[in-house]
Amino acid sequence: MRVLIFDTGTGATQNKPWGEDSLTVYRHLRAMLEAYAELCIVILLHLRKPNSRSGGRSLTDVLGDWGKWNDVTLLMEADGPARTKLTLRKRVRRERRIVATQRGGLLVDAQELVEVGQTKVPLEVVMAAIAASPGISAEALGLRLGVSKDTAARYATKAWAKGEVWHDAEGPRGAFRYFPKVDATEEQLLAELKEDR
Repeated sequence: MRVLIFDTGTGATQNKPWGEDSLTVYRHLRAMLEAYAELCIVILLHLRKPNSRSGGRSLTDVLGDWGKWNDVTLLMEADGPARTKLTLRKRVRRERRIVATQRGGLLVDAQELVEVGQTKVPLEVVMAAIAASPGISAEALGLRLGVSKDTAARYATKAWAKGEVWHDAEGPRGAFRYFPKVDATEEQLLAELKEDR
């Protein structure tokens, strides 16, 4: 496979990434793909600045008409000071949303969050996040799930009500910490935790 990268694609249209200029570039790119079957073309583009801080990015946030004609769109955006959110869209079997940590110029510890289009984080994902970090706080759980602290606490409370996780109030300022379900009783585990301190 050969990869051709345009950085940025907007320059190919003389900074007019809308309408006929964009279509003309795509016609040439499609001709290249037909001529070279093993060619993969990657076009890097900037996003429009968001109108508000709430909600996720959409294809309309890709600067220009680029998001209309391509085969796959991978939106990459900052998600806090040390994380990057990746959203895979368009002609893919399953649209995905992934969060990764930025470390040493690389994206590491990638974790899939929620399928695009879902409004709620599945209980299994909540339980997996808690199992991966026993004693996790609502704030840290929210970061891991890509939701607010309050929403993460509601998810964890639902898991607790179903008997899937348990919690104590030994976190900072009496905040709950969440633990995966185990065979021992909550009281027994709490006693062991206090003895360890």
